Amino acid sequence: MIDDAKDAVPTAQALLSGGIDVMEITFRTAAAPDAIKAVADNCPDMLVGAGTVITLEQCQKAVEMGAKFIVSPGFDKEAVKWCVENSVAITLGCVTPSVVLAGWAFTSWRTAPISLPSKVVYDRAYSAIALAKPGDIDWDKVFEGVDWFHITGITPAISESAMELSLESVKVAKEKGT
Repeated sequence: MIDDAKDAVPTAQALLSGGIDVMEITFRTAAAPDAIKAVADNCPDMLVGAGTVITLEQCQKAVEMGAKFIVSPGFDKEAVKWCVENSVAITLGCVTPSVVLAGWAFTSWRTAPISLPSKVVYDRAYSAIALAKPGDIDWDKVFEGVDWFHITGITPAISESAMELSLESVKVAKEKGT
């Protein structure tokens, strides 16, 4: 989360220097629109998007400022409709299968609803992703037929190997043009 827009460009530059060229700036603070604009204007190698977008107005503002994708924690019909009509990639957070199906039906599969847990648990010390290492995943199979790749900010923080695996996934996605 960026509380001050002046921190956006240095953050983007740090991500780029680490090989990460996609950045989601959340609409959890008033700094989001200016932060998105700063990154879009000053970091041409960074694909910047907006997260925690919950209204059509936020969606439109984010794109106006330079956001190339939208991540929403829920399903706002007007925001989704506007994104589809304007060819803006949008990922919807959903808690129930009914909401997932409503999103898919409404958008003709042009968005990617994701299932969000009703309770977030970060104790993943011995989870499969925490223990996976670079080279463990068949990225050719993972990216087969895929034209959009999204990784959470939580995954790299789970463990050192999850961070390395996350970097590997982003590099392979970039190589494949995903």
